[in-house]
Order: sequence, then C-alpha cells, then structure tokens
Amino acid sequence: MLVISGASGTGKSTLAEALLEFTTAGWIGVEADLSAPQAATSVDFSDREVQQRYAETLLNSVLAWPAAGYDTIIDGLLPYPVSSHHRDVLDRLGSYDLKILAVTASETAIRHRIERRGRGDIEWSLQQLKDIHDGVRADFTLDTTSINLHDTAPLHEVLTWMNSPHSSS
Repeated sequence: MLVISGASGTGKSTLAEALLEFTTAGWIGVEADLSAPQAATSVDFSDREVQQRYAETLLNSVLAWPAAGYDTIIDGLLPYPVSSHHRDVLDRLGSYDLKILAVTASETAIRHRIERRGRGDIEWSLQQLKDIHDGVRADFTLDTTSINLHDTAPLHEVLTWMNSPHSSS
C-alpha cells in the first residue's frame, strides 16, 4: 500500500494518477476525499464522538481495498492536524506493506493551483504545508513545484518499489 500525504494543492491526486499510468503492476487508486460521504448539515461534526465515528468509518471503507488484497494507492488519508488520531491511523496502516510518499510544493505553486482549481482554502493549505508531515515516517519525498509528472525520472524510486514483487498487500 502506498499512502500519498501532503497539503491540499501539492499535487497528490495528479501524482496518484501518474503513478497508476506508469506502473507495470496492477495497482488501484483510492482518493480518500472522494470516499468521504456527504453529510446533512444537521450532522454535528463539532461532537468528538461523531467525528471519531465518521473518521473510523471512512478509514475502514478505504482500507477495504488493501484488506481485500489489492495493491492500493491511497491519496490523502492521514488525518490533519497531526494528533493521536493521526498516529492511530498510522498504526492501523502499519499492518500492511506500507510506504508513505510525502508530497510538498512551494507556497507559490500551492496558491496558483488552488486558485486555478477554483476551490479550497489557500491559507489552510499553507498551514498544512508547514506541519502535515510532522511525525510521519516518509519512505519517499517529492517536491512537485516544478516537475513534469509525465517524466517518470522523478517517480523512478516509487515506481521501482511499486513494480517489485514484494509490494503485494
């Protein structure tokens, strides 16, 4: 299992798509944000118990793929800000053949990407950029500020691991 971690706007989803395009093995991609269901405005997410139950259910739904034996790229699963829940998720992921890809980019690149995307909170993303990887053991680190993701050279180490026989969950 490969977990891609990074602030909003660093290129996690674009990177996941590029990795899926260039791997020779049968990986699947799960974008955690897209796996999260919409909730009615009456759901009280300020209640810690509701937050915890929601987060646990989302984690279980995302982990269903590697649990079923699929080599899985998970885009954006680690809770933020870094907390005990964040560490609990890392502990749960540790039972898999887990690699973490920490993605970063310059503040300028993140501002530009979020503005171009037309959604997202730039200030929140810049806050994430400062500390989202605190306490995270990254196996690979990639700065996407100026790379062309259709050039596999920056992705070579990740793709080598993904294409190796030991990567099966």
